[in-house]
Amino acid sequence: NGTVYVNISNKGNVAMVDAKNLTVTKHIDLNSKGVVTGSGLSIDRKNHILFSYWRLPSPVVVIVNADSGNILSTLPTPMNVDTTAFNPDTMEAISTAGEGYMEFIKENSPTSFEVEQKLATMPGARNIAFDSKTNHLISVAFEYGPVPPDAPPPVPGRNPLGPPLPGTFTLLMVGKQ
Repeated sequence: NGTVYVNISNKGNVAMVDAKNLTVTKHIDLNSKGVVTGSGLSIDRKNHILFSYWRLPSPVVVIVNADSGNILSTLPTPMNVDTTAFNPDTMEAISTAGEGYMEFIKENSPTSFEVEQKLATMPGARNIAFDSKTNHLISVAFEYGPVPPDAPPPVPGRNPLGPPLPGTFTLLMVGKQ
């Protein structure tokens, strides 16, 4: 309907942007959940449900009614969620996490949600592309060497990774039968 939703990472809210006029029309406040460092955001367009992913203080998805701004639920997620998607055919919000998991949250109804599956992938596989024609998810990763002893600590909410090992680039494709 011409509205763009944006996780405002450092403010603990989701901005609603009028795409035609390029103006922020509303902020959905999520501060009651104490979230900071937002990452992915996906939407169930039919039911107007937002799945807003946050890394800190602990990894969580805040599920929000996009029309009213009411928080419907929160669920834990793996560490370092980055990219997200929503599959309207299966009614699943999908996230990938650098920790090495892909998580599927089932929307049983517009007010009922549950973690349906936490699928092990590879550490660092935190980006996805969703092919709505085949319902496949595609992610990429490397195998990593050990974290050097003198490496700086990782950014809060992210897992430490050593250097990528040569020749280990991996393309992951996930789908249901």
